[in-house]
Amino acid sequence: MTEKEKAEAIAEKYNRSYGELSKNATPEEFRTFLMYVASESNRLQRKAIGLEE
Repeated sequence: MTEKEKAEAIAEKYNRSYGELSKNATPEEFRTFLMYVASESNRLQRKAIGLEE
């Protein structure tokens, strides 16, 4: 399973609600989800300023 697939599965498990995720997720699920979101955010920022295609 890729990181994206793991993050999507976790988001679906908690009804795509950050509140539910933060209250009910295991520490590992929460960390996995946030790491994916941070990585995607960084990738999009690098793309926006031309450091990545």
